[in-house]
Amino acid sequence: MKTPKLINTLKEFMDAGKQKQREQIASIRIVLKKLKKKKQALKQKLRNENDEKIRRQLRKELKIITAQRKKGLCLVKKVNNLN
Repeated sequence: MKTPKLINTLKEFMDAGKQKQREQIASIRIVLKKLKKKKQALKQKLRNENDEKIRRQLRKELKIITAQRKKGLCLVKKVNNLN
């Protein structure tokens, strides 16, 4: 699953009602795991890359993925606190 699609899944989750959020919590955790794997892969690529232009792009992608994972984790915690 590509990064934009994963981000869109998180956005849909954030806009859903509380009941729907509870129902989607399992799928959000799956998305978070995929984002985590993608983040680790990008970190590895960044360590091995020498071209500064590509390194900047990889850092930018890492920041985006980190921000989205953080939002997703906060949502999961909020839903768990509601239960």
